[in-house]
Amino acid sequence: MKVLGCVVAGVLLFGSTTFAAPKIEVGANVGYGFGAGASQNGASYEQDLAGNNTNYTDLYTSGGNGIKILVDGSLFFNDNLGVVLLAGCSFLGGYEQKTVRPVTQGFPLQTVLITSDTKTHTEYVPINVGMKLKTKIDKFSPYVYVAPGIYFCFANSDNTTTGQVNSSTSYQLSPGFGFIAGLGTTYALTDKLGIKAEITPNYAFANVQQSTWTRGDQKITTIYENNTPTLPDNTITGNDQKYYYHGQPRWSFSSIAINVGAYFDF
Repeated sequence: MKVLGCVVAGVLLFGSTTFAAPKIEVGANVGYGFGAGASQNGASYEQDLAGNNTNYTDLYTSGGNGIKILVDGSLFFNDNLGVVLLAGCSFLGGYEQKTVRPVTQGFPLQTVLITSDTKTHTEYVPINVGMKLKTKIDKFSPYVYVAPGIYFCFANSDNTTTGQVNSSTSYQLSPGFGFIAGLGTTYALTDKLGIKAEITPNYAFANVQQSTWTRGDQKITTIYENNTPTLPDNTITGNDQKYYYHGQPRWSFSSIAINVGAYFDF
């Protein structure tokens, strides 16, 4: 009986510490992300009048760079373990591609160097759900979390080329999948309110389903198909052209961000 009593007491004690009353914590932070996990997107190069490369660089880019705004809510089952929901946005990301190449034109014919500058702008909205662990050291509470999720990605680009009307390209991207991880700490200002800082690696990719290039009244639509053995016929109707290709280009939206913010305990 004494043994049974000790077992029951131990179970009750473990249960009281492991399954404490749930606690809710909400927070928000802002920061900047540096592109990581890049995918290749063309090249930047310079050529001389004879067409020889004088400077050539493959572009490995990520649309995950830029300013980050993130809000989160955590439901803790005890002092250390909980689930976390995160949502937010990343904007002012992107990259630039520059080319210089010779073109023969005019009358009489002459070869000149044409400069082309393309700036691609990227944004995304993530929704992630995962697990969070934390501990308490005086007023500090270090924590770590990992949360897979879905990413709604957006991209467009603007091009300026010597002697030509400016053009633009819009991209239709599939919802991307990935995860975010966080390593940080909070600092309690009061029993309920505090500040926090964290580093958040973010891994995400999305596929390009369609791109639409426009210059004046010209439009070229490129559709990328997966799992389509026979593609539809390409079409040209006046200034409107449509082309089909097998395979969808995969773009990176990964980053490593540094964020600061505040939290509130309920």
